[in-house]
Amino acid sequence: MTRDACRFVRSTIALGVGISVLGGMAACRPQGLSLGRLSPAVGTVSRGEVVEVVITGRGFDSLNTVHFGPIELRNVPRRTATEIRFVVPIDDSMRPLRGEAPPQPLTTGPYDVSITTSRGRSNALRFMLTGAP
Repeated sequence: MTRDACRFVRSTIALGVGISVLGGMAACRPQGLSLGRLSPAVGTVSRGEVVEVVITGRGFDSLNTVHFGPIELRNVPRRTATEIRFVVPIDDSMRPLRGEAPPQPLTTGPYDVSITTSRGRSNALRFMLTGAP
């Protein structure tokens, strides 16, 4: 990370007898990696229908990890420099460290969607999963 890509928080700690330590801590988001929009941002999982979501943003690698709530979809290719497409999972079978339990259907509600690339993890956008109408 470059200095310009981070917001530095500086602090001075007094150790006594005229000795102090100046330290810095960076609060960073990967430079150039950001999500701008999900389309659609609401989807219904019913009767086995597939919901494809388009993520627009920037800073994507050729292969990316899409985080859909606790689920990781690995090696998702970018379609263009500003677009990634993925299919909303119907169950938790791709959840890391889920153990030997059989896959469980996803529950309705909000899911944060973010991307991990070689630059780090992006900001998150909200996807709302609804049930059958």
